[in-house]
Amino acid sequence: MKTRSRLVSKARSIAVLIALAVSASSCITTSTVMRSWVGKSETELLTEWGAPYASKKLNDGRTVHTWRTIWGKRENFRTCLQNFTISADGEVEKWSYKGCARLQMKQ
Repeated sequence: MKTRSRLVSKARSIAVLIALAVSASSCITTSTVMRSWVGKSETELLTEWGAPYASKKLNDGRTVHTWRTIWGKRENFRTCLQNFTISADGEVEKWSYKGCARLQMKQ
């Protein structure tokens, strides 16, 4: 009986490890997503992300676009702010985020 119990325990452990591996492979870090936009055009960014929550034109001709997402459970929600700085030439040059989950589902 002890041998059967050990086998069941090992099988459960293996199932949990497989589930974790599958979950991890379907996620990507927020930093990776943000970094992937550097060098792309503002038009591409706006087409993919939609209208920003806010935009600010800087004195040097650059623009900062901000997207806001509310996430988490109702009693403990968080606000995620994702910013992209667009060069005067219309290219994504920098990014930052605050309050966002570190992992996102791959799309």
